[in-house]
Order: sequence, then C-alpha cells, then structure tokens
Amino acid sequence: MSWIKINADDVLPPQAERLAIVAAKGTDDLPDIVDEITEAVRQAYRDGGRPLGPDGTIPSGLKHHASALCIWHFVSAGVTKNENIQTPARRQAAEEAQKYLDAIGRREIKIGGAQIVSGNPRMAERKRLNGL
Repeated sequence: MSWIKINADDVLPPQAERLAIVAAKGTDDLPDIVDEITEAVRQAYRDGGRPLGPDGTIPSGLKHHASALCIWHFVSAGVTKNENIQTPARRQAAEEAQKYLDAIGRREIKIGGAQIVSGNPRMAERKRLNGL
C-alpha cells in the first residue's frame, strides 16, 4: 500500500469557490484542516492496530475519504449556513467517510495487505504450536 501526503490544493484548488469561502472566513484554514484530518486518518489506522506510513501521510486509497472530510469542515466551520457550498452531497460524503474511518479503527474493515500489529500474541502462539 502506498502512502501519500495531501495538501489543501489537492483537496480544493484555490479557485473561485475556495477564495469566496476564505473571504467570508477572513482566513484560509484549509491547510490546518488538512493536517487535522490527516492525523485523524492516521489515528484510525493506529486504533485499528495497523502499521503507519511516513509521518504526515495517509494511505492513498483513503484520499477521497480524507478529502470529503476536509471539504466539509472547510465549508461548514466558521461559515454561515449556505446551501450552495454546504450541499447535502458534501455532508453525506463526509458522514460516510467518518463512518468508514471509525470502522477501520474498530477493525471492522479488512484492508488488503495491512497486517494487524497488535492483538493477542498468545492466540498467535497457540495457532503456530497447534498439533505439536
């Protein structure tokens, strides 16, 4: 599995919509939001007992989930209600992404190639010695 670093421009390019949101907020907090969501994705992996990639990176397969969470936080935190940017589709994407990360943290989702690095070592030992 490859690990990637995402940045604010990957999530939402600095075009009209992002610039309008920045103007309304008075600051561009998207880079900070990206850092927070990156850490949240890594924490889900950590909670799920999975090995982590390099600091500041997420699994490439979770980029769309991380992006959905970043966009929703960016368009909803510190911005007055605006249905043109706070769309039901964006809300739903963020909710689904959060549910997916929560399931990873609870070890309910098997991720190809990722081995659990914590657990009950006695069980592994018993399985290996079974039949001796």
